[in-house]
Amino acid sequence: MSILENLYYGKVYPAENIHPKSPEHRDVVKRIDTEFKLWENKLTKEDFTKLEDLCGLLAESSSIEMQDAFCYGFKLATTILFETFSGKDELIRE
Repeated sequence: MSILENLYYGKVYPAENIHPKSPEHRDVVKRIDTEFKLWENKLTKEDFTKLEDLCGLLAESSSIEMQDAFCYGFKLATTILFETFSGKDELIRE
């Protein structure tokens, strides 16, 4: 099945297939986890819930930015491909 067919049938999930593997990412995630545990122990349950809500909003904002970046990158790539294929005659010597 082609990539377009898989996309049509909902078998392609670009956002769900991104799993950073860099050591830097793992380190940052560990630091975030450590900080969250520290704040969970320092704050009241109500304040910690507010902090979690704030972090959720930050994650949602980041997700929207990633979506916009993906769309821009896709449009840029297809524009480059279109220009490349439409100008192929310019590259042929006769």
